[in-house]
Amino acid sequence: MSAVAVRSGSSRILLVEDNPGDADLTSERIADVAVAPYELRLATSLSDAVHTLSAFTADAIILDLNLPDSVGLETLARIKRSAGSAAIIVVSGFIDEELRSRALEDGAEEVFSKDDAGSRLFARSVLYVIERNIERNSAREQHRELERLLDSNPDAILVVNPDAGVLYVNRAAVALFGKGRGELLGTSLPFALDGDGTVEVSVRRPDGERLCELRAVATTWQREPATLAAIRDISERKNTEAMREAVRLKAEFLANMSHELRTPLNAIIGFSELLAEPAVNADAEKRTTYIGHVLTSARHLVRLINDVLDLAKVDAGKLVFIAEQTRLDMIMREVADSLGSLAAQAGAEIVVTADDTANDVYLDPVRLKQVLYNYLSNALKVAPKGTRVVVRSLPDRDGRVRIEVEDAGAGIPPDQLPRLFAEFQQLTTGSTTAHQGTGLGLSLTKRIVEAQGGTVGVASVVGKGSTFFAVLPRRATSAAPN
Repeated sequence: MSAVAVRSGSSRILLVEDNPGDADLTSERIADVAVAPYELRLATSLSDAVHTLSAFTADAIILDLNLPDSVGLETLARIKRSAGSAAIIVVSGFIDEELRSRALEDGAEEVFSKDDAGSRLFARSVLYVIERNIERNSAREQHRELERLLDSNPDAILVVNPDAGVLYVNRAAVALFGKGRGELLGTSLPFALDGDGTVEVSVRRPDGERLCELRAVATTWQREPATLAAIRDISERKNTEAMREAVRLKAEFLANMSHELRTPLNAIIGFSELLAEPAVNADAEKRTTYIGHVLTSARHLVRLINDVLDLAKVDAGKLVFIAEQTRLDMIMREVADSLGSLAAQAGAEIVVTADDTANDVYLDPVRLKQVLYNYLSNALKVAPKGTRVVVRSLPDRDGRVRIEVEDAGAGIPPDQLPRLFAEFQQLTTGSTTAHQGTGLGLSLTKRIVEAQGGTVGVASVVGKGSTFFAVLPRRATSAAPN
C-alpha cells in the first residue's frame, strides 16, 4: 500500500485496485492534473478497502469492480455500505451500457473503463467529482447544522414551500402543535403567511387552542424558495396581562367606589349636624331643604350599595328575578318621573314614547326599572341643556321588545365603545374620566338583561349623541336564581 501525505484539509481519495500497474498509472495521472492538495491511499482488496474506510474518511473512492475477494456490482454494493458520503467512481475492464446504467442506479457517481483510467481526462473527471462531492457534503453539513440550530430554538419554527406545505419543523413546533414530525411534514399551515411584521394567530391543539405570535420571512431551503415561520406561544403572557389589567381596574374601581360612597355619606353627616343646630331647626324652610338633601344622599347611597350587592349576586348566580305581567309604558313613565329633579338640574327634558304593540310583557318590573334608571341617569349626565332625552319602547324581531334611551350628547368615540359594558370601567377623554361614577351601572344593566335572555348595546355618533338599548323576550327565559 502506498500513500501521498499532504497537509490537513486536503481532499481524500481511496483507490481500490489490485493491479499494481493500473494503480500506479491512475496515481500518476491524478498527480499530473491535481492543483489543490490531496491525499491518496491504496487498497488492493475489498476487505482492505473496508478496513481502510473505518479510519479514513474519503471524499471519493475509485473502485475496480473485479477484486480478489469480490466481483462485479456486488463489489459496488458492499463498498457503498462503508463509503459514507464519499463519491464512488467505478472502473472495470469491461463496460457496456447495461452495466453502466445499473452501476449509476446502484450509487456510482461516474463509470469508466480500464482503458479510460490511464488518461488525463479520467484524472480530471475524478478531481471534478471530488470537488462537486465536497461542495455537496459541505452544503449538507451546513443544512444539518442549520436544522440543529433551529431545533434548539424555543420558538416553534416551520419552513414551508410557496404552497404553504410544511418542509421542516423543529422540536418546539412538534410540542406546540401536539403532533409528530411525520404528521406535520407535507401538510398545509392553517393560517396565511403573507402578513408583514408580527401577527397573532390561533394554533389548534388536541387539548385546545393557543394564542401565538407569528413572524414570517422569505428564505431558501435546499436551494428552493421557501418561507420560515417563527411562532411563539403567548397564551400565558396574555393571561398574565389580562390578570394584571383586571387587578388594575379593580384597584381603580375600589378607589372610585370609596369616593362615591363618601360623597353621599359626607352630605348625610354634614346636613344631619346642621339639623342638630337650634338655629337651623327653628328655620322650617332650611330644615325642609336640609332634610331633602339628606334623603337624596341616602337614596343615592342605597343605590350604590344595591349595585354592588346585585353584581355580586349575579356573579354567584343568585340574583332573584320575579317576573309578572306588566306594562312597559307605565314602567318607563315611573322611572322618568323619578328622575324629574335630575332632568331639571341638567336642563333637559325626558320624553317617553311607548308603542302599544310592545307594552304587555312578563318580566321583572323592579329589574326593568333598574335598567331604565341606569340608562336614563347616564343620558341626563351627558345631555346638553335645552335638549331632550327620549326613552321609547318598540317591537323587535322574533317577538321580542326593544327599549331605547336616546340622548343628544357628545357621542362616544369608536375606540371607547368596547369599554362601555365592561365591569369597573369608565369612559375616558384624554387622561380623565368623562363622567364620575362607579363604573358598575352599565355592567350591571348588561348582566340583568342577559340573565333574562336579552341583549344590550349602543349606537353612537361623535357630536350627535348615543342610543343605548336593551332587547328582551316578552317572557323572561330565566326568572329564578341558579
